[in-house]
Amino acid sequence: MKKLLSLIALVAASLSAPATTHVIDNFLGGPDLVFLTSLTPPQIATGTFPAPGNAIGGVRDAAVWSVSQGIFASGVAFDEGGYASFTGSGAGGIVWDGVLGISDANNDKTITPDELDFGLGLDLSDCQDGTLEVTAFADLPAAVLRISIGSDAGNYNVYDIALAVGTADYSVDLSFPTSTVGVLNYAAVGAVALFVDGTAFDNLDVSVSRLEISCPDGGWTLGCLGLGLLGIAPLRRFIR
Repeated sequence: MKKLLSLIALVAASLSAPATTHVIDNFLGGPDLVFLTSLTPPQIATGTFPAPGNAIGGVRDAAVWSVSQGIFASGVAFDEGGYASFTGSGAGGIVWDGVLGISDANNDKTITPDELDFGLGLDLSDCQDGTLEVTAFADLPAAVLRISIGSDAGNYNVYDIALAVGTADYSVDLSFPTSTVGVLNYAAVGAVALFVDGTAFDNLDVSVSRLEISCPDGGWTLGCLGLGLLGIAPLRRFIR
């Protein structure tokens, strides 16, 4: 009977096992910002910042680019989280790819998911049914966060989040990306990128205070339920 009780306790523990959470960035430290005063758009500015202990991979790359004339900033602002502030129309964001440096490889004055370095080596193989968890603020309607998760330049998912005005929490199913290129290898994620799209209007401010990937418990619950359903006869022999 003691053996049976021990096994029941193991099953109960697995049933209540919490999800695994991968914190992409806690947005502490900084300010790690890039600035652009754009007089002849389109223009781009980039920067890279070591962030040991604060950001996954220990590195934050930042970029900001203009569509119209204006003053633009993007990156991690002290006490403001992930941050973008535009006086004109433009875009910007933060990249976590485990490698110092970011560049506009094709010189088109933007950064796209295929231009990252893919050096994270993050295993999300248990996360295909997980969620992106985001807390964000926007001061204008129609702002969009675009999150990219990629294993390499030819295989990545893109998730677009339409932001409400004010601060709100967002949960996005990883299995339903907005768009895909190739097939993401969840076991070898090389980069995560967070872009703010303010190209359709002027004077946008956005901040992100939480960016996490929440994963289910890796199938342990189903495995233990299967043991309960399929292993009745062996258990009877076990406790005799």
